[in-house]
Amino acid sequence: MPNDTNGKLDVFVYRRSSDTVERLSTGPDGAQIADGGYGGEFSDDGRYMLFGSVGRGLPGVPVTASEFNRWFVKDLQTGAIQLLCRNNASLDLGEPTGQFGCLTEASISGDGRSVVFGGSLEMPSFVSFYQVYRADLVARTLQIWSRNAAGEPCLGYCGSWPDFGMFALREQPLISSDGKHVAFWARTADEPTFNMVPGVSFAGRLSQILVRSDGPIAVPAAATVLQIPTTTLAARLVFGTLLLALGMAALRRRQ
Repeated sequence: MPNDTNGKLDVFVYRRSSDTVERLSTGPDGAQIADGGYGGEFSDDGRYMLFGSVGRGLPGVPVTASEFNRWFVKDLQTGAIQLLCRNNASLDLGEPTGQFGCLTEASISGDGRSVVFGGSLEMPSFVSFYQVYRADLVARTLQIWSRNAAGEPCLGYCGSWPDFGMFALREQPLISSDGKHVAFWARTADEPTFNMVPGVSFAGRLSQILVRSDGPIAVPAAATVLQIPTTTLAARLVFGTLLLALGMAALRRRQ
């Protein structure tokens, strides 16, 4: 792209109305981010952009920070950038994740109020392997969401999981338009203590799709975890249909 100064991957938007390309992975002052950015995703109104970057020198990340990925949300109206990958349950406190960062995929809710992503080790309430977190940009909190109905964190790989040996799972955790429902993949093979759905055996299954909600989904009560026990192509179709249904329900509630 013209006028590139950082020599890194960046996030751009093409505006059909003006036939122009704009670089969006920039700092609050509009300058190109030294570490670049990737994975741009917008809220429905186009105001908030979610992107991944090492982000050294951005708000909350000192230049001396480690070279591991983190997730940020940028307000395209004000230029403000919020660091999501912190070692504290408050988005206003704590240090940026360092040794492992937040290496998995992420999604922003349609209203731009919440982001869901996977994290490890240095994240709040971390237990083992990978966990799923929801950043509430209004309440300024970072909460672990890979919990069962009793509030216990999962003991397997919850959220998308990076390449490891012969096994790779890079599924993206998804969040509904209103930010109340989160769906994610969980690797369950070789994890006999996996406890997300009490009383359900995960023996012999490679992975599950799990949905957690802080609002009602049809009959289940609030804070319920639902399971979709399959890893086939049909599971992906169910996964997409489920999130579409959640999004439509959220839109109906708004109207």
